[in-house]
Amino acid sequence: MYRSQLKSQLTTLSPSPADELNKKDKLARELENTPQGSTEPSFGRLNGGFASVFGALQDSDMPPTTQMTTAVKELNQQMIVLKKKWEVLKK
Repeated sequence: MYRSQLKSQLTTLSPSPADELNKKDKLARELENTPQGSTEPSFGRLNGGFASVFGALQDSDMPPTTQMTTAVKELNQQMIVLKKKWEVLKK
């Protein structure tokens, strides 16, 4: 939705503000999904990571392993970083 709003604003702006909005759109696109092969975190990758961990926890009748606990902590750290980037982008 954010990117749709940026694109609608691009059609009515002069080049200088349009360049700024294009930069924001690029950053938003990178936060949404990173290209294949990239190691940068994105909300899409984060969603996949949480889904994977949740699926493994749902399929197990055992308490979470140390690896699962570590994975959840790492995903939470990535979420914090992405949320900060998102807040900066929205300003």
